[in-house]
Order: sequence, then structure tokens, then C-alpha cells
Amino acid sequence: FTDTPLLAKTLVMCLGCLLTLASLYLFRIWTKWYIVPLLILIGSSAVLNKHAVELLSEIPYALLTVLSLLLLEKSYREPRSKLLFWLAVFVSVLPMNCRSIGIAFSGAFIIANLINKKYRFVIAHCAVLAGAIVFFKMLTSWNTPYVLQLLQVNNYDPEQGYASVSQMIERVFTNISNYSSRILPDALIPSFTRAHAYVAGPLGVCMSLLIGVGCARNLFLPSRLISFYAVFYCGVLSLWQAQWSSGRFLAGIMPFLFFLLFIGISTIWEFFIEVIKQTAGAIGAVFSKRPLSRISAMHVTVLTILAVIFALDNIGAQVSYGEQRKQSTRDWANFNSCADWIRLNTPKDAIVVSRKAELVYLRSHRQGMLYPFSHDKEKVIAEIKKQHASYILVDGFFWTGTTQRYLYPALAAHPELYRIVYALRNPDTFVLQIVNK
Repeated sequence: FTDTPLLAKTLVMCLGCLLTLASLYLFRIWTKWYIVPLLILIGSSAVLNKHAVELLSEIPYALLTVLSLLLLEKSYREPRSKLLFWLAVFVSVLPMNCRSIGIAFSGAFIIANLINKKYRFVIAHCAVLAGAIVFFKMLTSWNTPYVLQLLQVNNYDPEQGYASVSQMIERVFTNISNYSSRILPDALIPSFTRAHAYVAGPLGVCMSLLIGVGCARNLFLPSRLISFYAVFYCGVLSLWQAQWSSGRFLAGIMPFLFFLLFIGISTIWEFFIEVIKQTAGAIGAVFSKRPLSRISAMHVTVLTILAVIFALDNIGAQVSYGEQRKQSTRDWANFNSCADWIRLNTPKDAIVVSRKAELVYLRSHRQGMLYPFSHDKEKVIAEIKKQHASYILVDGFFWTGTTQRYLYPALAAHPELYRIVYALRNPDTFVLQIVNK
């Protein structure tokens, strides 16, 4: 919507506020007892708030999924409203077109509506989704890079080829271990996790199990779509390459993880009550109850206290994040300085090769491209020429080595292709002008 980073960040922040508000209205439909503790968790979440001030798609994606479920529930309650029906269907296809992992939401939407015997939603969703995919691919390309990257051994080194079945199985177990013992607790209670790393693992596994219990219980409740969504979403995460595993990928589903965590706690609470009452078949008695209708005031109080504890921990983490964000690392400072130089000293129609073409565009207002991840030097140079690039921003990023691995060798093999027009040290960062296209 805008080329100005500040306005773009303001837009994402507003969407973050709308996410909290939409979550309030959605969860109030299913479990009004959870509203206060859920709002405390969603509003204070360090993961959500961190991504609400960054130019990433996690917050818009999360908002679209919550809005879709809210409209779906409204449409269920007003079956004669064609406007609500088509609005719910239209919004339900947007998550997949916002982020590729939205395929998990579409899958959950279809299966839940099949179980609920809402067949017209299934048919309409599939039809509109197919049309949306064709429309967006016409605007971009017919490539499916994320599907291919999912199957690659290492997307940063595509020439390693695709993963075998045994490698995919190993990847699944690695991701389950990483997310349950490290990434999930860091997303829920970041300050405590980083101060007490030895406790984080067992605590994270316990919270994962509670979410799993909540997911199973929720299958018997009207909000069952969330359970299917969480299973499909986490299934895709478990198949993703392990070097990508991070709290960022939990941000898009955090409101639902909070919801399932509370249902898991409530289920365990009710189970022990049934055990104390010496109820025969305590598990069946708990799971057969309709939506958590007998939650006591003590239960709600405990959940609220737990939410406040989590919130205080997250607020502390956000203060720490704020201090860190004030100090840009040297690699990013040099990268941004080069992008600023490009904005001030190059033609507006210049095309820039870089590691982060999107950020170069926002900073320099110049179109760009990512260089190929290939050890074939001639292939890298050929692609640069094919795209009619006129400048190259050679970064010194600490967090990735792809520029040194792929771009440096290609440039070293063709020194006649360019000349240095701007340079910074510590780390070495350059702007090269292509003189021999």
C-alpha cells in the first residue's frame, strides 16, 4: 500500500490491534469464561507484538484467519444471509494467498465444514480458492517455490537436491523436539526461558502436551476447526527445514495456541475433579461434556493468574527487545547505508541485485532481484544479465553466508562486469555498478 517503511509499519501495528479485537469477538462466541485471560495473553504476547512492528506477513496472516473464523460463525448463525456467506468464503481463501502455510487453514476449513455438513461452504471455498490461485499466479508466476523448498535438503544450497524419506522423517522428529522443548516455551514465557534454560525443555514439553490435550478435547466442541488447523499447521512446520525453525512461525497461530492451552488446562482440571468424585470412565465423562459449561470461578481465577504471570514475563522480554532494536548491528547498518546511497545516486529505473531485494526496495525505492543460489558462476552471471540488473549490493551479513558462497565467486570470475561505486568497512559492504551488460 505504500513505499514508506514508517507507514507500512504503522499499518501492520493497526492490524495487530485489530487482531486482538477480532480475537475478543471470536473467542467470546465459544468460551466467554476465557475472554479475560486470553486477552491478557494475546495483548501482551512478545511474539505477536514483536512482529506487529516488523514488515512481515505474520500479523496480517493471523488477522485473516481469525476474521475468517469469526465470519464463518456469524454465517452459521444467519444461514439466510448471502452476504455473510460469500464474505466468509472470500476471507477464508485469503490466508493461503497471504502465506503458503495458509494451505493448513484451507484444509481445516474444508474438513471441519464437511464434518459439520456445511457442504456449500466446502464447494464455494474450493471454487473461490482455485480462482484466487489462478489470479495471483497471473500477477506473479506459476512457480511454487515454497513447495519445492519444503522437499529440498537445504534451500540455501539447492544443488544438494531433494530430501529422501529417511531425511524427511529425521526432519520431523528434529522439528518436534525443537518446537516443543525450545521454541514454544520461548514464545510463551521468553524471559523465564532464557534465564532458566535448563527448565525450559521439560516445561515446554508439558505445555506442548497440554496444547495437545486441548486440541483433542476441542474436536468435540463447536470450535473443532481450530484443532484441525493446529494439527495441519504444526504438521507443515514439522516438515520444514530445521534451520528455519523459529518463533516467527508460531506468531501466525499464537491466539489459537493460547486457546488450546487453556482448553488443555481445563480438561486436566475437570479430569481430576471426576477422579476425586470417583466417576467411572472419567476421561469419557470429561470429553463428552459440551463446551466447558461448568467452569468454576476458582478455575477462571487460576487461568487469569496464570495469564498475568505470562504477561509480566512477556512484558519484560519486550523491554529487552526494545533495547536491542535501538542498536542496529554493523552488517545491517552498512546494508541500509548502501540502500540509502542507491536511492540518492541511481536512476529510478535501476534494478538492484541483493540478498534482500524486498528491503532494498523499501529503503531505496528501486526494483530488485535475489541472485541465484548456485555454485555455477556462469549461471549466476547469466541470471543477473537476463534480469537487466544495473547495480549489485554486496552485503556483509553475519546471519547468512549465501553472498560469500554464491555471489562472491561469480563476481571474482568476472571483474570486467562491474566497478565499485560505494564501499563501507567492518564488515565489507559494497555497491557495484554493472558496466558490461
